[in-house]
Amino acid sequence: MSLELLAAGVAGVATLSWFGWMLRSVAIGRTREQQSEGWPEVNPERYAALARLLADEDHHYLTATPGCSSELVRAFRRGRRTVALEYLRAAAQDFDRLHRAASEMLLLADADQPELASTLARERVSFQWNLFVLRALILTNATASAAERVDAVRSALASARCHFDSLTEATLSRPLTVC
Repeated sequence: MSLELLAAGVAGVATLSWFGWMLRSVAIGRTREQQSEGWPEVNPERYAALARLLADEDHHYLTATPGCSSELVRAFRRGRRTVALEYLRAAAQDFDRLHRAASEMLLLADADQPELASTLARERVSFQWNLFVLRALILTNATASAAERVDAVRSALASARCHFDSLTEATLSRPLTVC
């Protein structure tokens, strides 16, 4: 019985080691492809327009204008909602590219960095939560609250960008920046 358990344990460790080696090989290959294609370029300031888009000033101006119909207000809200959701889709794609690249760089780093790995995981959860709340606020036309949430999404993108830059510097043996 104990010999069977020992053999199963050795086989399990060997399988996990092989799987880890394969993941690292894939990550190294992808990172080399990224180096030739260029690193993800993400500028969180790109999403500053989203806060302006969700501000209530335009809605108040439109409703205060003589001759403004309820159909015009509905069309305005529908258009604003469509554009805002497109911005959020692009922000999610940018965050995913940064997070994926940072995770791959974390695999390539010479030293194990569990605190950075947990920070990346927390940032992913925080970003997804803020994105979910922001979508819900946009879909319910609660634009005043949504405009306040935009800063949380932009700061999550900036933080992910900073961690990616930090990991890039560490992996390429440059001084590490502090986020």
